[in-house]
Amino acid sequence: NERSVNFEALKEHAHKAKADLIAVVAPTYDGTGRIREWATSNGVVLLTADELGRLIQSHQAHPFSAIDIRDLLTVDGHADAIARQESNMTYLELIASVVGELVQEKDEPVSARDIARLLRRGGQSVTDGDVSVILEFLALPQVAAIEGGPQKGYTLPSSLAVAAKKLRAVAGVLDEASR
Repeated sequence: NERSVNFEALKEHAHKAKADLIAVVAPTYDGTGRIREWATSNGVVLLTADELGRLIQSHQAHPFSAIDIRDLLTVDGHADAIARQESNMTYLELIASVVGELVQEKDEPVSARDIARLLRRGGQSVTDGDVSVILEFLALPQVAAIEGGPQKGYTLPSSLAVAAKKLRAVAGVLDEASR
């Protein structure tokens, strides 16, 4: 509740530690007090333990960038960082859906429009352009998860495992370069 957090002490501690960001994690926050209003006016992000857990799980699936982490811990940027992560997770789900549709079609070439239509019938909110971007990425020679192009349609090669290995190789190079 509002008596549980001393915002002046938090700001003093942040100043001594030369910290730019302040967040408080608690099991829950009392919705009847002014704690959220005070946190906002003091530049403090309030997170419940459940929210922090979901952020960590989301980070494992699609890591946050340094900018995202900074924004997560700022009052003004928190909502935008959450929205970007939700968009990233939706994109990963869409990749899985697109590949799933290609698996269903086996050797039959399909277009972005065909796949988008099937996904919309299945209840997903997706545009032809969304699917096209994914298909073009998966068809890059460096990825080779699928074959074909926009004119003749796309098909799956014999093995998605090879594409997964290629993407892991690219990830390995990026990991090595980041050290």
